[in-house]
Amino acid sequence: MRMTELESITLWDQGYRAWEIYVRNDAPVEYCGKRCEAGEIAGWEIQMVIAKREELPAYPHFDAVIMISDFSTVQYVWMNGERIEMKGDTK
Repeated sequence: MRMTELESITLWDQGYRAWEIYVRNDAPVEYCGKRCEAGEIAGWEIQMVIAKREELPAYPHFDAVIMISDFSTVQYVWMNGERIEMKGDTK
């Protein structure tokens, strides 16, 4: 999916914003010499996501908001419980 400027404006008008967020580990890993199950390690990875603020807690393995960002940096759109991967930039 490649987002046009018009699409990004439409999403903004609907209350969607670009967020830089932390997610927890999405699979079991060895971390600091200990076996950790999926979701145990906070701040595992940073992702750039377009979503409504109130919907972020339902994002897969969501941990915390780092800051609000801009649409040109996003990797995923989180809409109606579906994660859509972005291709390219928003220009």
